[in-house]
Amino acid sequence: MQVRSLAPADVRHPVFQMFGSGASALGLVQFHRVAAIRAPDCQTLGRFTTGEAALIDCAVGEGRALILASDLDNRWNDFPLHATFVPFVQEALRYVGGAHPRPSEYLVGEVPAGLQPVPGVYPLAAADADRRLVAVNVDPAESNPARLTEEFQTVVTRLKDTAEADRRVEAREREDSQHIWRYLLAVMIAMLIVESVVATRTA
Repeated sequence: MQVRSLAPADVRHPVFQMFGSGASALGLVQFHRVAAIRAPDCQTLGRFTTGEAALIDCAVGEGRALILASDLDNRWNDFPLHATFVPFVQEALRYVGGAHPRPSEYLVGEVPAGLQPVPGVYPLAAADADRRLVAVNVDPAESNPARLTEEFQTVVTRLKDTAEADRRVEAREREDSQHIWRYLLAVMIAMLIVESVVATRTA
């Protein structure tokens, strides 16, 4: 039986916001059995480490619905045995009960249906009665230099090596041109000596 963990997709969502930097503790929960949930009009709040949607947020009439792709009674997972269980349930109840405002911003990769996955400010889907504006932001993790691919680093290193080789060739050419002036100077001195000898003999 495959064991999965839950990873929040947007820790700024009201359900996860109270966990702060401790949201990663949700990854300690082990899910032994999950259900497949597909709702293109809903926002995916979390995914299992195997890629399936774990928690989704859906608009239902004037309210909200949170759907977890597992149970909450310690049969399909060990969530109730973790310290994060009670705070999660409390925040989920507050959220669907209207104690928290709906998100006003999303990450590019987690926008709900009807929004373009492009940074900017857009009106929410037409089904949303108040036509509120929401912001779509770039995931700050994308600016982490530690995520540079090995291929990109190889290209950068190759460019540096090429630039260094070009500098060496230029220095060598400059040095060679200086040698040519030395040869020309030696030839001119030799010609002066020959002319002096010839002039002395003809005098």
